[in-house]
Amino acid sequence: MSLKKDFNRKIVVLITEAPYSKPLLIERLRYLENIARNCEYLVLFFYLDGIHQLHGGQSPKNFIDIESYWDNFAQKFENVEFMACSRCAGARGYIDFSQSDTEKNIYRAKDLLDFIKIVSILKLGKLVQKGYRLIQI
Repeated sequence: MSLKKDFNRKIVVLITEAPYSKPLLIERLRYLENIARNCEYLVLFFYLDGIHQLHGGQSPKNFIDIESYWDNFAQKFENVEFMACSRCAGARGYIDFSQSDTEKNIYRAKDLLDFIKIVSILKLGKLVQKGYRLIQI
């Protein structure tokens, strides 16, 4: 089976690292672009400290601006959906609990990019059960 055919599927990428924790960030982002170009549907699932990549208003000195990058990525690839773990986002202060209904799994973000969908970690398991290939970078 060719790589192209193998990639032409539904994929979920688990992103767990903070945005500026590794010097190879740009290479990882290029890898994600390649996946997005070559697969049918891609879910980027931000988990643990990966949530910090979605925080608006960052101003790095020696790295790319991750907020602008994700904003451009979302506009460029219509086959990509951004999801963030509700428990991770809440623990890091990114959920407005006064506007959320946690019993119904409806969460309102604060200080995160507008297009982020905050979901239960159970959503990740459901995607894998539906046949999504899971990759962690």
